[in-house]
Amino acid sequence: MSSQITNWAGNVVFRAERVERPSSLDELRALVARSGKVRVLGSGHSFTRIADTPGVLVSLDGLPVGIEIDGDGAGVRVTGSVRYTELGPRPHWGKLFTIPAGTLRTRYERLPDFRKPARDLDPAGKFANEFVDEYVLSE
Repeated sequence: MSSQITNWAGNVVFRAERVERPSSLDELRALVARSGKVRVLGSGHSFTRIADTPGVLVSLDGLPVGIEIDGDGAGVRVTGSVRYTELGPRPHWGKLFTIPAGTLRTRYERLPDFRKPARDLDPAGKFANEFVDEYVLSE
């Protein structure tokens, strides 16, 4: 291997012999059929060796993107090349999440409408904290 393959932070070095980027399902099928060990390399955000292999790492980035929403809107099917962030997820406010404040604010189109009444109803900021200030109230 001429250059190292690492996670996005560069602190995990994978030992794969190469990375393949098929552009169709047929290419992916052929690659898997002719290869020994194969692992799919996601977005590279893992801090463990879960995607590591001595064989071939496969990136699905080149595959066609497909998103299908069920007729009743209760479910969705996505292809392997769709990244979670492309779906515009909104994290649960009561859970730990690592989305930067600026990115999070773009996911809530009506957040600006919430700021004025929030400030009017809590002018002293009794219910605010650093998190609320950064993620909700700041513009």
